[in-house]
Amino acid sequence: MERPAPPPANAPPASLDPDLAHALLATAGAVIVLLDRAGHVVYLNPAGEQLSGYPLAELRDQPFWDRLLLPDEAERVRAVFADLRAGRFPNTYQNHWRTRWGEERLLTWANTALTDADGTVRHILGIGIDVTDERTGELRFRAIFDAAAVPLTLADAARRIIACNAAYERFSGYSARELRAGVFPLATHPDDAARDMALYQALVRGERASYTLVKRYIRKNGELAWGRLTAIAVPTTTGALAHMFGMVEDITAQKVLEAELVEAERQLADLRPVVAQQAEELARLHSGLTRAEWRVLRLLAEGLTTSQIAARLSVAPSTVKTHTHHLHEKLGATDHYTLIALARAWAGSGEAAPSARAASEVSGVEEKSTRGWRGVPPDGG
Repeated sequence: MERPAPPPANAPPASLDPDLAHALLATAGAVIVLLDRAGHVVYLNPAGEQLSGYPLAELRDQPFWDRLLLPDEAERVRAVFADLRAGRFPNTYQNHWRTRWGEERLLTWANTALTDADGTVRHILGIGIDVTDERTGELRFRAIFDAAAVPLTLADAARRIIACNAAYERFSGYSARELRAGVFPLATHPDDAARDMALYQALVRGERASYTLVKRYIRKNGELAWGRLTAIAVPTTTGALAHMFGMVEDITAQKVLEAELVEAERQLADLRPVVAQQAEELARLHSGLTRAEWRVLRLLAEGLTTSQIAARLSVAPSTVKTHTHHLHEKLGATDHYTLIALARAWAGSGEAAPSARAASEVSGVEEKSTRGWRGVPPDGG
């Protein structure tokens, strides 16, 4: 004769001691409610009494939807109850309870039916978890998420966008529906895609919790946009990547301005020689010197002698001496040392040729009319 197979190790006992059953129900942290076929309350555990504010004695033998449900949810809950009573169980559902103090609490229910030996449903058992605070937090986050002026996204571990706010729609040019239908790296400029993917893979491997990347985006209309992306990993309880929260700072205007500044600097660099030449010509005209005299003055500032200046300008030394003599007269230089000081003072300032007094102050050279040369520089050759 074969022996019957032993029951599984986790199988409940064939009969449960009533005192033990009551103790289990009374100490459970979840709300436990037992209803008869008419929906009248048969049992409510202490967790249910504490949440609702009603003792079991006030609710016993009363339809629970009259005291505990919101009017606009009562009909839907009645339909769920009818399904359970008809044998369609177990099921899950979510609805609000209205407490004695008028507060609304959101509960997630796991429901089943207790039947007779012939399968007739006698009672409905519901086990509920209060998720009000969790749901409130979700609603607050959603309100902040939707109203934020900064473009925000929430993507799954495969980088598919689950949600985005209106600011991101405006930034990308795509609607939320379009973004949910694709993978958002498609909007990343090809030259930046590899760096973005490498940082994302580091999030997947758990090597980093977040990253920031300045990258280019291609808007729906084909325009280029710049964004500073901050991506934050949202892990599961086991540490694996569940979601990725993204925040994008639109820096397009900043990048356009930077490019304009670079171009302006380039144009300015091209103009500097032209401007310098024009400034030199204006200074010459302001000083009353001829172009030939001006060239001689510049070469004197460099320390060249009469012979060297003549060779540089391809003129006779006597011509240089004539120009030098005119420089002494026009600039008020009493000797050659003063003239050299004048030339060097002008060369250092970039302004019109200075007076003899100004040159003396700049160079510290005193007039040497009694023991210097008059009129022309010496021939150092």
